[in-house]
Amino acid sequence: MESIEDKRKRLIFRSWHRGTKEMDLILGT
Repeated sequence: MESIEDKRKRLIFRSWHRGTKEMDLILGT
């Protein structure tokens, strides 16, 4: 059973990670 804090951290990390990947694509081209 994971806490709400863990879920929030994972969500934030995932959205941040996805954002940086898109930034890499934009800056890379």
